[in-house]
Amino acid sequence: MFIKDQLASQNPGSKFWIGLNDQVMESKLVWLDEENEAVYKNMDPSQTRNERRVRGCVAAIVPGPNNQLQWKEENCDQAHHYICQGETELVRQCKGPKYSIKCSLDCSPHCDGADKSCARSDGKCLQGCEPGYQGDQCRQG
Repeated sequence: MFIKDQLASQNPGSKFWIGLNDQVMESKLVWLDEENEAVYKNMDPSQTRNERRVRGCVAAIVPGPNNQLQWKEENCDQAHHYICQGETELVRQCKGPKYSIKCSLDCSPHCDGADKSCARSDGKCLQGCEPGYQGDQCRQG
């Protein structure tokens, strides 16, 4: 397995982003292309279902001797190293009011500010909400 081979020389307990997330649909883990759902899922059993609901990106945890590779959902803004396979395209910001790994989701039209911008990782409105709207993605209150 590509990921396990890449982690073999790393310190046990280290975490690496592997390009897997459930930002488009909760509990549906998809790869960066936002189309292919993960088949292998070995989530850390110590992480509760509720903990996974509030996070969005998956990190692989480097196993110790004789341990199995495990995945753990983490907040997407955590600083971890990463593992990439194949061609990569670095996108630091989405053009226009978009978010997600491939910039394919629309920010709320009720984000405040001239450009209606939101955080690329989770769609949170960067400049707050227009009057009458509230929450991270500015829903009507």
